[in-house]
Amino acid sequence: FALPDDRQTAVLQRLTARGVAWTRVTETVTMVSSPAVPEPVLVSVKAIDPKIYPFYGTLQLNPNEPLPVALNAGTIVVSNDLLLRLKVNVGDTVRAGGRDFRVAAVVDVEPDRMSGTLNVGPRIMMSLDGLDRTGLIRFGSRASQRFLFRLAPRGPGVEETREILKRAFPEAQVIDFRETNPTIARGLDRATTFLSLVSLIALIVGALGVA
Repeated sequence: FALPDDRQTAVLQRLTARGVAWTRVTETVTMVSSPAVPEPVLVSVKAIDPKIYPFYGTLQLNPNEPLPVALNAGTIVVSNDLLLRLKVNVGDTVRAGGRDFRVAAVVDVEPDRMSGTLNVGPRIMMSLDGLDRTGLIRFGSRASQRFLFRLAPRGPGVEETREILKRAFPEAQVIDFRETNPTIARGLDRATTFLSLVSLIALIVGALGVA
């Protein structure tokens, strides 16, 4: 986990001055428990700025309310399977990262779910302020950092923005809406290779049986 350095921050500020909006998404894992289920459950954590996220698509909550209203430093929104695992309901309190959080809503639709990198077990979404309150992010923490960008009609285009970001963040993956998620693509390639191998083995075994 590493935040942008001064040079990279300056690049982001120049993009902002040209009308490009951006926000940070931090993903990590932690343990969550409840009074009904004191044994901790491993969950994926996604920390966002509720006043901005998401740039594209719509996040749907149950109960249906705006994300900035539901999410603050003391609340979280969760996947439905976490309620089942911890035997809690919306409005109850759970403990995540050593801090108490109230479950404000269930996430029904998450527009960028497949673009995440740490999809382990049930999921919770909290604000960046809530993540800071837990103290989960420190030196040596395992976390993924993503930046989402929204281009302005009269600002820099997709290709220009990509080149600027590639030069500023040479070790990062820069992906736009025209590309598939590399993680998903690698998973499909591995699945294809595995199924091809299984098919070949089945063909060989079948031929031996016929012989």
